[in-house]
Amino acid sequence: MSFVSVFAAQQHFVIRYDYRDTGLSTCINFDENPYDLYDLASDALEILNAFAIQKAHVVGLSMGGSIAQILAANHSDRVLTVAMLMSSPDLSVKIKLSN
Repeated sequence: MSFVSVFAAQQHFVIRYDYRDTGLSTCINFDENPYDLYDLASDALEILNAFAIQKAHVVGLSMGGSIAQILAANHSDRVLTVAMLMSSPDLSVKIKLSN
């Protein structure tokens, strides 16, 4: 049973997605339309909005852990908990908080 299947089997609503330019997501010409981790965190927020989810437990794998940290730092009212897997708490950049 996969990691995600364990949660789904316990009746948790699970959203799993590929962020920009990974997996089966859309391919974006980065030179013409550059983006950063803050944009990817905004994408995650838009996914929550699309499903009308007010608060969520967020799990980030690898770079997804950085995205989860930014999401939690800038939208703490929407994030219940953050779990980082194979990631680092060091973003190597200062997290800019939107106020």
